[in-house]
Amino acid sequence: MLAIVLVPLVAVAQDNPSTDALDDLRAKVDALLMRDDLTPEQATALEELRAGLDVQSPEDLDIGSASVLMTITGDLQESKDDPMWQAVEDIMASFVGLLVHQGELTRDEVDELEEKLVLEPNDIAARTKLVRHYSGDLQERSRRAHARHVVWLIEHAPYAEELGTRGPSGIDPRMSEAYLAGRNAWRSHVEREPENPVFVARYARFVGWRDPSLRIELLTRASRLDSQNSELAEELGLVLLLASERTEENDRAVQAAKQALEHFDRAYGLAGNDFARNSILGRRAQAAFAAGRYDLAKQHAQAMLDAKPFLGPDGDLLHVGNTMLGRVALIDGDVERAKSHLLAS
Repeated sequence: MLAIVLVPLVAVAQDNPSTDALDDLRAKVDALLMRDDLTPEQATALEELRAGLDVQSPEDLDIGSASVLMTITGDLQESKDDPMWQAVEDIMASFVGLLVHQGELTRDEVDELEEKLVLEPNDIAARTKLVRHYSGDLQERSRRAHARHVVWLIEHAPYAEELGTRGPSGIDPRMSEAYLAGRNAWRSHVEREPENPVFVARYARFVGWRDPSLRIELLTRASRLDSQNSELAEELGLVLLLASERTEENDRAVQAAKQALEHFDRAYGLAGNDFARNSILGRRAQAAFAAGRYDLAKQHAQAMLDAKPFLGPDGDLLHVGNTMLGRVALIDGDVERAKSHLLAS
C-alpha cells in the first residue's frame, strides 16, 4: 500500500515548507471534508489530519513530511472505491501521529493541553498528544490520566487513530475501573453497529489477552465482515498461532495452528505488495510447523530465502527462513543440514 503513495513523491517540489504550503494543505483537506461520499473512517482520518495541520507551524514541518502530506491530499481519486483511499487512510493516520507528537512534552505543555481540553474537550489532536505522553509513564497519576483520556476517546471518538493498531490505547491492568469503562463502551458501540468491522476489531484489541476467547471470537467476526482485509486476516492468524502455543492440550494446539495457517494463507492472497507478502511468509511457516505440516513449513521457509526484496537482502527473512529449515531438518533427522541452516540463521 505504501508504494501507491510514494510513487508521486518524485514530482513534489522540494521547496522549504511555508505558511502558504500549510494553508494549501488545510484548504485541500477542507474541500475533501465537504464530500458526501466519505465513509465514517475516511471522514475521521481527514478530520484528524486537519487537526494535525492546525497545530503545525512552517518551522516544525520538514521537507519530507510536507512532501508526503502534499502528495496525500493532492492525488485522491474521485471514487471512494479507488484503492488509493485505503492507502490514503493508512498513511494519513501515520502522519497524523507524527504531526501531533513531535518530541517529548514538558510539564508546562502537559498542563497547557489539559487546561485546553477543559474548554475544548473534542480536540482530538491535543488528547492524542496526552495519551502518547502518559503511555510511557508508570507513575499512578500518569496511568490514571492515560486511562481517562483513552476511555474518553472510546466513548466519544471511536474512529480515532489512537484507538487503532498503532496507538498506545491499552489501559493498565491495574486500572480495573477504567478498563471496565472502556470495555463497556466498546461493547456498546458494537451492539449499536454490529456490522461495523472497525468497532468489532478495536473491541477485540482492547480486550486483548484478558479474555482470549472473546478476542478470537471478535476478530473472527471482524475478518468475516471485512473479508478483503489482509491485515485483519493476518492479525487473526497471529492470535490463533499464539493461542496454539499457550495451550497444553496437543490436539487443541494443532487445531488452532491449522486455523491460523488458513488465515495466514488468506492474508497472503489478499496482500497488496511483496513487502506484506514476505512478512506473512514467516507466519505461514511457523503455523505450518506448529500444525505438523513440515513439508509445507519447509516450502514457506525456502520461499523466504528465495525472496528478492526491493531494498536488497532482508535479515529477518534470512534469519527466520534458515531457522525454520533447521528445525524441519531436525525433525527429519538430518543433523548436519540442521547445523548448516541454524548457523546461517
